[in-house]
Amino acid sequence: DLMLTMRRTPKLMGLMKKWQPSVILVGFKLLNHVEPQALLDAGYGVLKKNACDLVVANDSSQIGGGRHTAYLISPDRSFTKLETKEKIAEEIARRVLRLYERRAGTR
Repeated sequence: DLMLTMRRTPKLMGLMKKWQPSVILVGFKLLNHVEPQALLDAGYGVLKKNACDLVVANDSSQIGGGRHTAYLISPDRSFTKLETKEKIAEEIARRVLRLYERRAGTR
């Protein structure tokens, strides 16, 4: 018989800003079959708890068949709803680049 003992490890995302305060941190929250407001609230909770610069919140019931709905949530609680993987990826890249430019003083 094989016995495997497991123990909980700390979530690394919560430590990232402590280790490197200038890092641009994007968090992700995936829930299943929830109302949009509950998803937005949960995503914002991840953002605040982990000092994220942006959170991508998804409902797994809204993914599939060429559809992928996600909300990109900012620290000011504003959000953008996107409907495809391509648009989600483009918007994440655009926002991360904008944050980088601001922090680097190039914009």
